[in-house]
Amino acid sequence: MRKIVVFLIAIVLISCKHEQSPTNNWSSTKQQDETGYPLEMAMRSGDVVGVHGQVFNLEKLEVFMLNVQKKKDSNVKIVQYTIEGDPIFRELDYEGGRIHIVIDNAADKFTGTGKGKSKVTCSQIKKETSREKAETRYFLDGCNGESVEVLSTYKKPAR
Repeated sequence: MRKIVVFLIAIVLISCKHEQSPTNNWSSTKQQDETGYPLEMAMRSGDVVGVHGQVFNLEKLEVFMLNVQKKKDSNVKIVQYTIEGDPIFRELDYEGGRIHIVIDNAADKFTGTGKGKSKVTCSQIKKETSREKAETRYFLDGCNGESVEVLSTYKKPAR
């Protein structure tokens, strides 16, 4: 009988194990274990970070745009997390009047064909704001006749 009581107490204690909650809505051990590049690390590294329309360190992208206008060599790294927490990396490098972008979606488990790194060279970076959608889009233009989206931000409507 005593063994059964000890066993039941052990089960209750195990089931009441305390788990620490994440520091914010998007942080999780899943991101760290499966992607190897958690949100907190990206922010600490000074990367521009996009998470479900919210953006952190956006000033780094704005500085990059100013440097492009001044024809000053510059670079910026953007990490955008999917709903599942997988990072998609965009590295922009302005040099010699051209913007080179490397897009790496290899860690995105739901990317179908075209998974991995792709490189494109473009002539300019643009910012477009839509009041109706409360959205700001950053994109590259002059990429062999195409545009490449870099980042989108959304503002929550006022109540």
